[in-house]
Amino acid sequence: MDHDPFAEQPSGIGMNLTAGANEAIYNTLGAPVDAVTWALNKGIGSLNSVAGTGIQPITDPFGGSQSISRGFGLLGVPDPQSIHANSSGEKIARAMGQGAGYMLAPELAVRGAAQAAGTGVNALVSALAGSSTNAADALGNATVGALAGGGGSIAAQLTPEPYRPIAEFGGNLLGGGLGALAVNTPRMAAEAGRIGRDYAAPLSAAGQERIAAQSLRDAASDPSAVRGALDAPPSPLVPGSQPTTFQQTGDMGLGGLERIAMTRNPEAFMRRSAEQNAARQSALGSIQPDGSPEAVVNVLRQHLADIDTTTGDALSAARTSARDQTAALGGVGTPEGYGSTLRQMLTDAENTTRARERALWAAVDPDGMLALEATTIRDEARKISTGLPRSAKPMEGEEAGIIGAASNYRDVMPFSEVTALRSRVSTEMRRELSQNGQTPVYARLARLRGAIESALEGVVAGKAAQEAEAVAAGAMSPDATMAAALARDIREWNERRAAEAGMGQNAGTASGGNAFAGSSGPASVSGRKVPRGGEFRDAAGGPGIQGNAGLTPNFDAAALGRLREANDATKARAQTYGSGAVAEALRRSGQQGPYNMPAAVVPSRFFRPGARGFEDVQALRIAGNNPEAMVSIRDYAVSTLRRAAEEEADGTLNPSKVATWRRQHADALRALPEMDRMLAGPVEAAETVVRLAAERKQALDAYQAGLVGRLIGVSDPADVSRAIGSVFTSQAPVETMHRLVQEARRTPEAMAGLRKAVADHLSRRVTSYVEAATTGQRRLQADGFQRFVNQNQAALREVFGPEEMDTLHGIAADIMRSQRSLNAVRIPGQSNTAQDVAAMVANDRNATWFTRLLASAGPGLAGAAVVGPWTGLAAAVGGNVLMNARKAGLQKVDDIIADAMLNPERARLLLMQAGNPRDAAAIGRALSGSYRRATTLPAWKELEGDEQPPWNMMRLPSRSDVGASRNQLTQALAAAVAKAGSPQQTSPVVQQLVKALMDRRMVA
Repeated sequence: MDHDPFAEQPSGIGMNLTAGANEAIYNTLGAPVDAVTWALNKGIGSLNSVAGTGIQPITDPFGGSQSISRGFGLLGVPDPQSIHANSSGEKIARAMGQGAGYMLAPELAVRGAAQAAGTGVNALVSALAGSSTNAADALGNATVGALAGGGGSIAAQLTPEPYRPIAEFGGNLLGGGLGALAVNTPRMAAEAGRIGRDYAAPLSAAGQERIAAQSLRDAASDPSAVRGALDAPPSPLVPGSQPTTFQQTGDMGLGGLERIAMTRNPEAFMRRSAEQNAARQSALGSIQPDGSPEAVVNVLRQHLADIDTTTGDALSAARTSARDQTAALGGVGTPEGYGSTLRQMLTDAENTTRARERALWAAVDPDGMLALEATTIRDEARKISTGLPRSAKPMEGEEAGIIGAASNYRDVMPFSEVTALRSRVSTEMRRELSQNGQTPVYARLARLRGAIESALEGVVAGKAAQEAEAVAAGAMSPDATMAAALARDIREWNERRAAEAGMGQNAGTASGGNAFAGSSGPASVSGRKVPRGGEFRDAAGGPGIQGNAGLTPNFDAAALGRLREANDATKARAQTYGSGAVAEALRRSGQQGPYNMPAAVVPSRFFRPGARGFEDVQALRIAGNNPEAMVSIRDYAVSTLRRAAEEEADGTLNPSKVATWRRQHADALRALPEMDRMLAGPVEAAETVVRLAAERKQALDAYQAGLVGRLIGVSDPADVSRAIGSVFTSQAPVETMHRLVQEARRTPEAMAGLRKAVADHLSRRVTSYVEAATTGQRRLQADGFQRFVNQNQAALREVFGPEEMDTLHGIAADIMRSQRSLNAVRIPGQSNTAQDVAAMVANDRNATWFTRLLASAGPGLAGAAVVGPWTGLAAAVGGNVLMNARKAGLQKVDDIIADAMLNPERARLLLMQAGNPRDAAAIGRALSGSYRRATTLPAWKELEGDEQPPWNMMRLPSRSDVGASRNQLTQALAAAVAKAGSPQQTSPVVQQLVKALMDRRMVA
């Protein structure tokens, strides 16, 4: 439907006011779509111009301002385009509506979008779009916008056309400014009143309390946490050490405020620090107030003496036992005595053996009737003689005589001749071998000696062979043979010999000899008894033999048996007494000359170190053939042991030297197994002595090792304390201290002395040379104390019990807490001076000299300008008085803050006043009264009936004359409020405080 310009259109001031507002809202909400549509249409127009296309522009897009207007029109809201402003009033109303709409619409749009997105509004966007916090703010903003719009419309209507935009802009500014002034006038008046009250607050006690309370609240980083910490104060870490408010709460904001108060009033805080130090010193001294460190030395010395006595007695008893057992071994003779005894025993045994040997040889041919075939001997001698090369050295001397005699032998020779030749050959062989070795002479003699032995063996072998053939042919009975007859003769002879030995007639046989002495020899093969005799007879002179011509061989098996027995006896004697250590001991110079070996050397030739020891002892055992000989050599062995291993000091054996002696004589001792049994007891006793001596030395050395040894040699108490204190710097402090504690527990005095020494050392280590204020006491080192206690907890627990350790940890914790005032808000790595001065300047309530000058001279200048100079002078004087009064009030505020920073309970009350508006006035009046009335400590007694105020109440010296008494009243009031309970129960408490204030007994 076409628009009819002549139709009646709605108008009016109200309609235009609403239409203007709606129009602003629609345009704001549809601005994004309208902006995009405008940009697209610009692009379409450019494209149509360039390309000649006929693309139609976009009109009335959805979401645009027109679309929104139509949408609201469906709800019955008139379209702003349909409402016209005809008169000046309607135009002004339309502009005011638009101004109010444009003030509110952006803010509402931004907030709606943020809520839909679930996010907050950006600070910059909020600043541009508006940030009303309540309906009053929104109404104020709308008013400002309406007046700005109305002012612009009025200015535009009054200004010619060319200047209307500028006039409209100016009118907008002026109208908006007036609107803002009108809207904010009540707020400005309220703010001016607040500023005035704040300026005048220092002039009254209540104001001073309010400023101090607000300062505490503003300074606190977390006021809620601060109130919680002040409402439930912890138990004292150290009795008598009262923390400051910042130390108790740990709030960093209050730390900065405390630093300012400390800079302005250092003496109060230094006194508090000194009193904290005194409390810590007192607590440290209470750990072990008395005790004598030298008592530790006394108990150590006594224990050392006990160890020495106990181990000494055990060692003495063991040494006596070992000495007695060593003496029982014997071995006290001299080498000469042992040698003479052994040599005499060997000589007697050799003589006995020789006598038995001679009897055996006499039994071989007792009547000199034996003869044997000697052709073998003669033939061998002749071969030797004729076989000698012409160039060889001719035979001479004894060799020539022997070979010559043998070469002249007849076919049959007397047995005595053959044995004489045999003995002669053997003698010459020994001489040649000993003097010249195995020479050709020795070889030739050996050949002849072999022929002699063959002749002796051949006679019996030949006859035995003949008889064996006869027995085999049945011509001879086996019992009639020579072998059978020899067996019978030997059996009979042995039976006779055994019978004679049983009757004591054959001592040599009973002693293990191997001779025929003392008994008849065996019968010949023919059964004829062989008479007893000695030496061999010459064949020519023998009975029944006429020369050598009629001899027939009669050397039978029996004779051969006797010969072998005699020959073995000779060999055994020669081997036993003619070689080795026995021969050396018995060898003389000539037949009856002195012995070649001294008697003192004889026993050492038998019992000696080395591999020959076993053989030599065995040779002595065989040659001596007497138990006494073994007793003598064993006693000599003991004497060598005592010379090698006996300790001269106490007569005991040295086990290590015994072991060395045994290793050296191991082979000899194998031949004397009984020595092991003999030495077992004395050696074990000696080992016991050595073990006990080593244990005694070890016990004494171990006890005196390290710290104990140093302490035993110290007498001065200070030196004892220093020595005990060195435990904490040792490699094993816990183990060392544990040992000292074990020793000190032997007596109560020693344990007290040890604890005292440790406490004194701790005090020396952690006490500096800096005086605490003017108390005369030195300060405890903050880092040093905490470090010492933390690093040596285990060692300290060895000495001190749980209660003392709790005290030490409490002191350490109290020191660490007090360090908050020095380090918590200190700028690391920089000087504190600039920081403290800056904080004071920033906190100064008369910020600059210009401000002070203006505040002081401003009233005078204003009075002079308005009513004249005298009035100005009076105003200036009054202003100066007011300024000084306010300055004094601010000084009192500083005193209140300092008092609150020193007394956590006072700070709690101030924060209650700042945080509980219902009770703030009453508490403020009560606290203000404390600065108008002077009180004394009996007021506290009257109020609570206590002898002393709570431990955390401390007097703060004020710079004013009445500061001391006002702080005592503050303590009383604060304690009453603290004992009342929670802040919700403050009203009855306030009544009690007011009553106490009004009581005449509390007024000075």
